[in-house]
Amino acid sequence: MIISKITRLTEYFFLRKYRYMGKTSTLIILKVIFLVVSLQLELFRTYNTIVLLKIVAPYILKRKEYN
Repeated sequence: MIISKITRLTEYFFLRKYRYMGKTSTLIILKVIFLVVSLQLELFRTYNTIVLLKIVAPYILKRKEYN
């Protein structure tokens, strides 16, 4: 959510900046870079939650067994 807002703001800034210069190829390259970075951040975040669940889940299950 936060990442998408940041990418939207940066895209808006670059769109305004490069529209007047007429550099469409640079704009496309920048958009691709932003897409890749945001995807990597999203994947990293989901991977971290999966790892956290793998670490925490056995501990919670053991506590339930003792109670």
